[in-house]
Amino acid sequence: MYRSNGDLTNTPGIYYALAYGLSAFLYVWLNRHKEPFRRRLFVFFGLWAFMGVFMTLTNLVPQAWFISCMLVDVGLIFLMIFSSCSIPILNTVYFTAQAFIMGEFAASLEWQLFYYGLTELGIPLRLWTNLLFLVVCHGSVFGILYKLERRFQESNESLVITKRHLLPVFSVTVIAFALSNISYVLKNTPFSGQLTEEIFTIHTLTDLGGLAILFSYRMVIQEALRQKEIDSLQHVVEQQYENYRVTEESIDLVNRKYHDLKHQITYLKSGVSDGERLVSVSIGQHKGFLRIRVENRYEGEIRFRNGLPAETSKEDKNFHGYGIKSMKMITDRHGGSMQTDAGDGWFRLSVLIPTP
Repeated sequence: MYRSNGDLTNTPGIYYALAYGLSAFLYVWLNRHKEPFRRRLFVFFGLWAFMGVFMTLTNLVPQAWFISCMLVDVGLIFLMIFSSCSIPILNTVYFTAQAFIMGEFAASLEWQLFYYGLTELGIPLRLWTNLLFLVVCHGSVFGILYKLERRFQESNESLVITKRHLLPVFSVTVIAFALSNISYVLKNTPFSGQLTEEIFTIHTLTDLGGLAILFSYRMVIQEALRQKEIDSLQHVVEQQYENYRVTEESIDLVNRKYHDLKHQITYLKSGVSDGERLVSVSIGQHKGFLRIRVENRYEGEIRFRNGLPAETSKEDKNFHGYGIKSMKMITDRHGGSMQTDAGDGWFRLSVLIPTP
């Protein structure tokens, strides 16, 4: 705060500098550190010391400079966290806003309790009483906030703050700060307090409400991220199941084909008469060509299309005909020719491939 005129109704700026620094240090301590961390701490404490000097020197600046000075304070909090933590830039902006409101709340609460002790409990205005209130109040506040932040620590590793997340964060921060300080600037508004105790209460409770909203919003963000991860895992499981099902069907098809082929081989080995499903294969060379001729018996009628059988006489018509097409493709690739014909119960396939 910068509006102190020497009385106790305004919190000194150095108290806010102390609370801002502790808030920033809380997030530095709980997040991934930039290396070397000890050297980074010198930068952190240097910025903190500069903030203390700056807020002390600007404690009595005119109200026209108030917003500009607060922006400098927020920028220093950002630099403290950014220089020490290895986290995305948008996450740093979010933690800066939360550290700022956290510092506002801690400083306001400490000075409100100190003022109450002086005016209502008759506590003497001494340096040791002031330090005692600082230690007890800040120790309690930041101890509770540390425990609370520890619950978020594991989730912070996967926390992803986007630009659309920052708009509500920025709005809550500005509104909480404006409402908590409006009594110092404008006295005649529905949200302003007239008495010192009222001003302190409005300031403290408004900052507490803003801090609670920011914590709740982070829980919403992390819950949305967890749900997205669950949906992604569910999609992966479903895809794996589909792949398993297709693989199982393929294995079943291969097993059936193997079963049929085994019976066909057994049948051929058993010996058949000239009038049954008989196969003849001959391979030889003729005038610089490799000559392959295959003949087998068939029943019924074979229809041809483009020199190849158009359909099969077998019951399963889905997985037949590819063998002859494959042989045709291989023959053409080697510059040969393939012919098929049928007649007198015999199907004949002839292949000529030029040899080197």
